[in-house]
Amino acid sequence: MCSKGSDINFDFKGFSVFGKVVTTGFSKGPEGVTVSLFGPEGIKIDKQTGSEGAFSFDSIPPGKYKLTSTHPHLTFDKDSISFEIVDKNIVLDNQISISGYEISGKVKSEGNPVPGVTLLLLSDAKDIKIPKHCAQKKNEGSFPNEKGKILCQQNSDDSGVFRFHGLVPGKYSVVPVYKYVFSNLKFLFFFISLCVSLEYNVSQGKKYRIQCESGPTRICFGTWI
Repeated sequence: MCSKGSDINFDFKGFSVFGKVVTTGFSKGPEGVTVSLFGPEGIKIDKQTGSEGAFSFDSIPPGKYKLTSTHPHLTFDKDSISFEIVDKNIVLDNQISISGYEISGKVKSEGNPVPGVTLLLLSDAKDIKIPKHCAQKKNEGSFPNEKGKILCQQNSDDSGVFRFHGLVPGKYSVVPVYKYVFSNLKFLFFFISLCVSLEYNVSQGKKYRIQCESGPTRICFGTWI
């Protein structure tokens, strides 16, 4: 074709942007993080991270861009980066990093939410990072069957929901503590902890169910479901 003096038409659609949203200290991250690409002329493209936190954008024209990451249950060390596309693809590995995850759950009794239950977060890991978003820990007594120190505490809200934010990957125990006296009924609780291993999970949703025996002194058993 060139020898005949004919033109060659290239269907150029743009460059690609590749990257990963990673957990701080690791080479991979979770699925389901929203990454948004902002560029010239009002360009805005939203994607979700896939396996190991990977993402990609295709057919992106040259120009200056900003990439942001968001998720309602994650804490970021760095959640945005600016860059320019000139004449090649862009790789953004390890540029967006997550510092903390969330453990969440719901306390229910006979199908109804139970507010005001104190949930203690424990860990026996050495030099574990105390979450920034936890309430100040208090001395709630000892738990013979539990190992580790109390990192912090949260109370279930009016919907029975509790959340521990900003947790680094590791193994934790969640212990419910609830003391309540109403009229002539006394509630005694047997505590069963929930062991949680956080790796790259976005959220660990669990429910704590309370069942009570009948009688003037009601003995209540709590179980995680």
